[in-house]
Amino acid sequence: MATNLQHVTRALRLIGVLQEGEQPSADAGADALVALQAMLASWEGEGVPLSGLVGQTLTLGATLPLPATHDDAIQTNLALRLAPEYGASAVISPLLVERADTSFRTLQGQYADDIPMSVEPALIRGGRVWWDWSFNG
Repeated sequence: MATNLQHVTRALRLIGVLQEGEQPSADAGADALVALQAMLASWEGEGVPLSGLVGQTLTLGATLPLPATHDDAIQTNLALRLAPEYGASAVISPLLVERADTSFRTLQGQYADDIPMSVEPALIRGGRVWWDWSFNG
């Protein structure tokens, strides 16, 4: 599991704010933790249940109790959330946007519930399902 500092550092590197080997300042790290907390809370409403994390105070040294399969989604999406705070010094590539979207949709898929479907008994005739697809309009 990556630490929050590792998530923040990679996110800032992805938008070109930090270079390889650099660490965020204490203020930048604190700001990024606020953005990380907000992002994780918003994911709750988008089908990624992280209820154990929402409302917790995050620290840079702590790890999120999530599988490593979440890391790319966390880091790329955090990068996109942080970019506006850095204005012109942040670089958002189309590849980063695509990776963030794809990794988040993959996460949503991991948590998606299959909804069982049923057929109204009135539509079953002779053991077969029947319905009228015609539209009156």
